[in-house]
Amino acid sequence: MQKNKLISLKEAARISGYSSDYIGQLIRAGKIRGERVYSQVSWMTTAEELCAYKNNEIVGGKSVFGFADRFFNRLGAEYRFFVGFMSGIKLLLPFLIVFISCFVMSIFFVLNFIFVQSESGGAVAGAEESDSEVVAPEY
Repeated sequence: MQKNKLISLKEAARISGYSSDYIGQLIRAGKIRGERVYSQVSWMTTAEELCAYKNNEIVGGKSVFGFADRFFNRLGAEYRFFVGFMSGIKLLLPFLIVFISCFVMSIFFVLNFIFVQSESGGAVAGAEESDSEVVAPEY
């Protein structure tokens, strides 16, 4: 391999879509060629090697890792959605607690008011309907 065409694993990851750790694993396994650069203590490879590996990875029009790639891409997208949703909930949580507390207290107040009115209204209505006198107790 020529030294002037070597790219870092970070650049290779950006080009190929694989992670830099996976590309390093491919180099160590001998699936793609790479060189160890001792000044940086890291592996380096070429873009041609990455392209050749990706082209050899395709079998019969379908990627060998197609299902896994689709699965982990979808899993990652759902995780990012969940994290975004939870960060939004985290910001709105104090407002939601106050709103729900006010709603519950207002329902309690309305039901209490209705119950007290029906209790007192029923007693007054019953007293007005009867013709008997109200007798105060004697002490």
